[in-house]
Amino acid sequence: MKHDDLMPTPPPIGDGVSVCKPVSRPVDEDKATTKHDMLKKRVSDAKLQADNASWNMGEIRRKDLDRAKGELREYERVMETGGDPASDAVEKYVVFDTETTGIFLYRLGDGSPAPADGQGQPRLASFAAIITDADGNEMSREKHYIRPDGWSMPQGELPSGKPAAGKINGLTDEFLTENGVDVEYVLDLWEGYIARGLIPAAFNAQFDAKMMRAELRRAGRDDLFEQTKQTCIMRAMKPYKEQGMVLNRGYVKLSVACDFFGIVNDNPHDAMADTEATVELLKILIRDGNVIPPKVHYAKKAGE
Repeated sequence: MKHDDLMPTPPPIGDGVSVCKPVSRPVDEDKATTKHDMLKKRVSDAKLQADNASWNMGEIRRKDLDRAKGELREYERVMETGGDPASDAVEKYVVFDTETTGIFLYRLGDGSPAPADGQGQPRLASFAAIITDADGNEMSREKHYIRPDGWSMPQGELPSGKPAAGKINGLTDEFLTENGVDVEYVLDLWEGYIARGLIPAAFNAQFDAKMMRAELRRAGRDDLFEQTKQTCIMRAMKPYKEQGMVLNRGYVKLSVACDFFGIVNDNPHDAMADTEATVELLKILIRDGNVIPPKVHYAKKAGE
């Protein structure tokens, strides 16, 4: 759930749990086979090192193994969906968006910091990502709904009178249960993106990155906080204020930014539609030299 309050089009039942649309390129089979074998050997070597690591190096070697497995899984996924993982095109950005059960609480009732993965904090309900090159050109994409596991998508209105997340993003428990995947599958993808050195880019990246961090913690995984150097597309809109874009204390809605540049988003609050719109904004930032250098975003409130 983001800043906009427009009512979305409910997700079509036929949408499925995954959308993958790689750019069509001829595959160099010899080159692909060579890289595939190299990645499989890397996993084998990493496993051997992890199995034989001393007690003080075990955790490090297990993380190396997880990274190697993530790279191999992603390589095989691209091959299965018709892409060319051995292409000379270089991946740079993972542009992504999340739809969730709500927004984060930053302080508990006693004033202490509220951890991102604490009780009552929002859960990941939908995830979309588009991999691009340095110019923002799409290379591959993913979209997944998340199957509820001990949480529910709120409907109707909140006690405050504001619409609940389900009323905004159009998602329901029934739809997510029927069309969703286990959250672990999406976390595997995310870990693979970070391991490959891709730069996460999102509209209000601090929110979406925090959402991924929270789910990693819940799954008992490293939250990858220090490794996740991100760039925020929303914060990069600041230079366009002089050209007439309406910002509120440095913040702007995705819908406002899209309208300003003439970008059409037919299905706001759908994770993939919002990601597609964000890719178009990224291209503009790249053209104008306004992409914010990626960095780890340290929260002002400790404990988040």
